Amino acid sequence: MTYIGLGPQDLRFMATVPAIDGEASLNVAPLRAGRYRFFLQAGSLQSARVGLTARPGLRRGSFRVKRQGRVIILGPLVTVHGALVDTGTGVTATVLSAEGRSLREDVIPVVDGRARYEIPVLPPKARFIRFALFGEGVTTPLFKDSR
Repeated sequence: MTYIGLGPQDLRFMATVPAIDGEASLNVAPLRAGRYRFFLQAGSLQSARVGLTARPGLRRGSFRVKRQGRVIILGPLVTVHGALVDTGTGVTATVLSAEGRSLREDVIPVVDGRARYEIPVLPPKARFIRFALFGEGVTTPLFKDSR
């Protein structure tokens, strides 16, 4: 099967992979940020197009966490290209138990390169918050002694 991709600035690529039991997978690591469209071709058959938006990753160390009472501030969040993460981009905040079970999930918007999370009333078993963006993340205890 052949994957055919169309990307930003007329970027075009293709990859032929073997099908096993009628399935073929492709791991994608786009070279640049932008909107990509993919379709699959097998012989004379062609699939519908599927869209993917690739964003630049975060610069190492830019996922800083600062706590001010019941508010956690993340950032400044900087991409590998040195730009602040776009305003409106969502950071996922997952509240976890001591065992790592998800108790609550919120999406908080980035504003001017920072995300601000006001800790809501949480279940008694809540111990940690994991923040994730662009496949990267950081986990921080809710309490100094992490109970």
